[in-house]
Amino acid sequence: LAAAVLAAAVGIGWFLLRPAAVPFEPLSIVANEQGAQLWRVEARADRGSLRVTVAGVIPPQPGRSYELWALPEEGDPVSLGLLPEAGEAVRDLTPAQVAALGRSRKVAVSLEPFGGSPQPVPTGPVLYVAEFVEVAG
Repeated sequence: LAAAVLAAAVGIGWFLLRPAAVPFEPLSIVANEQGAQLWRVEARADRGSLRVTVAGVIPPQPGRSYELWALPEEGDPVSLGLLPEAGEAVRDLTPAQVAALGRSRKVAVSLEPFGGSPQPVPTGPVLYVAEFVEVAG
């Protein structure tokens, strides 16, 4: 009985003391020229993780990949990874990606060779540019 009480106390303590997950907040909505949403981009408040959700019909591009880029106000674009063509993708960002997002007010989507740009900048056409959303606070 004592072991069961101890295990329950440890479990409850862990549950109460564990850090709360930082929620995702809207970052940007990528839309086509007609205004139809394609992807919703969300970031944690610390910008350490991104969640990208397909929000519309993504035009198929056999043998190609859509890649998301942070567009710092100064300097070159920084890749934030490949975009999903269905469902959603969640990824942790590197310190360089976090820094680039901190200096950005926009993201872009380029069409790259399968697997992404072979260079640290877009090599394919930039198809979409989207500003960060303003969150009321």
